[in-house]
Amino acid sequence: DRVSMYITSVPYESWEVTPATRDERRMMNIAGKGHNTGDIAYGFIFKVFREKHWLPFNFGIRAHAKTTTGGELNNARSTDNSLYQWEGNFSKTIVDREKEKFLLKASLGFVTWQTDNNSLPGGSRHKQNDAPYYGFGVEYLNHSWSFGSDIVGYTGYIGNRDYPHFLRTQAQYRT
Repeated sequence: DRVSMYITSVPYESWEVTPATRDERRMMNIAGKGHNTGDIAYGFIFKVFREKHWLPFNFGIRAHAKTTTGGELNNARSTDNSLYQWEGNFSKTIVDREKEKFLLKASLGFVTWQTDNNSLPGGSRHKQNDAPYYGFGVEYLNHSWSFGSDIVGYTGYIGNRDYPHFLRTQAQYRT
């Protein structure tokens, strides 16, 4: 109940992009389609504090890594570069009833990754990029229904499209 480990990968992927996307990503395959394998990512999540035991909120730490096992770097699929991420996760239960729960959560961390050092227009002159990682979300559970939404992202210092932000939303029904 204190530590979990996970491993994820895309064992096989087929892809097809439009000519405009192919050109924007500087893909080498003229047809804009193909197949490959993805990177393997793994990590550990450590539950440090449980709500109402030592602190009035939950706190956990996640250590995440991505390997360079993917292929098709020349077609902008897997990066073939490693990535490391460390983050602290905070959550606080606002509503805690027998069949209903409402949870606020936040993440703060740091991510670092290798870049492709190249002299292409808009390319990177650096071998590494680093960024603060941040996120905020909510979870709502009501009997058989579960809803959650997160806004997460990071902002790298190179400024080469290294500032993605994501909105993830999930609805789930369990019988």
